[in-house]
Amino acid sequence: MSDNSQTVQATAAIILNGVTKAFVIEAQRVEALRGVNLRIERGSCVSITGRSGAGKSTLLHIIGTLDRPSEGTVTIGGIDVSRMSDQATSKFRNRKLGFIFQSSNLLPEFSALENVMMPGVIAGIRGHAARERAAYLLNSVGLRDRASHRPAELSGGEQQRVAIARALFMEPEVLLADEPTGNLDKGTSLAIQDLLLELAAVHKTTMILVTHDHLLAERMPSRVIMEDGRVLSATGVSQ
Repeated sequence: MSDNSQTVQATAAIILNGVTKAFVIEAQRVEALRGVNLRIERGSCVSITGRSGAGKSTLLHIIGTLDRPSEGTVTIGGIDVSRMSDQATSKFRNRKLGFIFQSSNLLPEFSALENVMMPGVIAGIRGHAARERAAYLLNSVGLRDRASHRPAELSGGEQQRVAIARALFMEPEVLLADEPTGNLDKGTSLAIQDLLLELAAVHKTTMILVTHDHLLAERMPSRVIMEDGRVLSATGVSQ
């Protein structure tokens, strides 16, 4: 690879090249993704929309190393994650990627502070340093006074704020969100949207968000629309 090519790749957070994902269901081959090419620059905030079954979540899972492509490559921060071992992939995911899902997936037996600390605990960060960072992040999402509360004592919006703080604990290069406001009422949803955009800007994090909410999608500077496993259109994102 030439020096110029290496420089070009280094400026992008994510590059997908010819990504295909196929499943076999009842002896039938089903293609969830069909040769997806995307280049997402560092610091971009990207929404992915499309009808159910268009391949949105499959694409997010592959970018998030939760699944592997059947064909093609996925490069994140200059590293081809589609060729890494399972152990290396798990370590990369913990240290470089943050996840927010429709359900907050908080551990019910732990406090908000302890839930936020979990990625650090997995990475071997414990004690005062972990608690201090978790407290800082809870404060940044407006939950300083709820640190000792368990999930059952928090509202849905508060639980999602804890999940956002947890996703940011390792200072990820890429934040991946799958319907992060899908379970929330309109007012709470707008507040979470504002928070996500604010935090992505503050932390200079690349954010990729799958949503059926077109108002939320339109708030993102870059937008991808999918149909039948392909990118139908892309705004602010190269193909």
